[in-house]
Amino acid sequence: LTVGPQSAGAEPGPACYGQGGQQPTVTDADLALGYLNPDYFLGGRMRLDLDAAMRALRALGERLTLSAEAVAKGIFNVVNEAMAGAARVHIAEKAQDPRNFTLVATGGAGPVHAVEIARKLRVPRVLFPIAVGTGSCLGFLAAPVRVDRSWSRSTRIDAVDWAELARVLAGLKADAEAELSAAAPRDAEVDWQLLVEMRYAGQGANLTVAFPFRNPDAAFGADLTDAFQRKYQENYGGLLPSGTPETVTWRVVGATRQDVRHFGWPSNQDRGGAARPKARRVIFRTETDTFEEVPVYERYAVPAGCCLEGPLILEEEESTIVVPMAARVEILENLSVLVHLEVRP
Repeated sequence: LTVGPQSAGAEPGPACYGQGGQQPTVTDADLALGYLNPDYFLGGRMRLDLDAAMRALRALGERLTLSAEAVAKGIFNVVNEAMAGAARVHIAEKAQDPRNFTLVATGGAGPVHAVEIARKLRVPRVLFPIAVGTGSCLGFLAAPVRVDRSWSRSTRIDAVDWAELARVLAGLKADAEAELSAAAPRDAEVDWQLLVEMRYAGQGANLTVAFPFRNPDAAFGADLTDAFQRKYQENYGGLLPSGTPETVTWRVVGATRQDVRHFGWPSNQDRGGAARPKARRVIFRTETDTFEEVPVYERYAVPAGCCLEGPLILEEEESTIVVPMAARVEILENLSVLVHLEVRP
């Protein structure tokens, strides 16, 4: 069983959309496993056809000698493992421990799969921001105005012409300032950074080190070398004792200072108050490989400060947060949801 790379897209879409799609999709599997409410998709504005999803899954199951439920479980596991596998490669390349991180889930379907992916990766926390299904739109509204200007020349650190470099960077900054002044609010505060892509001479992969913008000089060369070696050690677990650092690209970045902490809305209930489920629904529990009935909550009816115990479902108009296993679910001050998982040592 493989999932993708073909996609049903929006037209005809999953079988459960009722628009003529015949092939089972991830959405059909999510619906069959109880994770999606057929009567509350898009807040109830679009009804999903569970029977059509089951027919599509059953047709594939006949070719695999599997039941429709087994096919749905297989699809859910395969797509989650594909995403977790890609993350494992990235984590390994960065020499990081996944237990030190929080997985942030956004989008309409991401929150359905995020907790199970985190379990596979041994990531102990999953954060679901407010309006999670429209995260890209909020990101666009919250993003600072930013301008980048770059200059590339591969040069050993001990051979940099600092006077020439200072002239080049001053010109880049002046050009960036002109563009920022045309795009940003007049009273906007601007933070300036100098990003330098570096590597050991002879290597092909670059690492980027960042500094507040400054006029470069020979003393800056020593700071660059120290920062590069720390980054290299952090990423690869060692240094090249005989390697010579070289600069590849110099980037001047100007960005308006943006405070995005106001993205949220106050709960209209007492902090830490009780939360009552609006329904109960049978879902597939991944940790026990069983179907069990779990509580379903209206996400924004659960007050800030409240803690719930998984497995459970949190529904909102644009998405569904699925916690298919035992976990602690915390509602933060701005109504973001933080799921705490027990991970293997």
